[in-house]
Amino acid sequence: MKPTYEQLEQQLAAVVAENAGLKSKAAELVHEASEVYSAYNATITEPDGDFMDMQTLQEMQCVETPATDAYLAEVRYQGRIEGINFAASRIAAAYNNGFIDKPLEDVDDVVRAILSAKGELGNNLPEDGLSGEYAEKSLVEFAAQLRQGAEHE
Repeated sequence: MKPTYEQLEQQLAAVVAENAGLKSKAAELVHEASEVYSAYNATITEPDGDFMDMQTLQEMQCVETPATDAYLAEVRYQGRIEGINFAASRIAAAYNNGFIDKPLEDVDDVVRAILSAKGELGNNLPEDGLSGEYAEKSLVEFAAQLRQGAEHE
């Protein structure tokens, strides 16, 4: 049976998490080896028998994992977007349900300010239902209410 997109995505996340753990452990081991090297002025040999100098040992700490780094950056980015959307929607819902006793103009400004933070993170917004629909819908409703209020004054 062919795996689903979601299953493949979960497998990728698991592999990336393991890779990040291995990268961290490798850096830790190289750091420990460099401390031994420095403390005892020990001679460390590479698998081919050549002697390893301190610079080579320190360079080993910089294991390059661009695919893992890119994937983890995307995960962090998506988490930030979800957090922004959650915060804006919670404020809009709190106001709409009577839990915020502030003028509509103030609530409108706050929700807009929170949602504008997404622009600072880039233009790749999620299409998964967590893209701030509630907050954005509430802003449209707030604007209509503000226009009505201005017309009655």
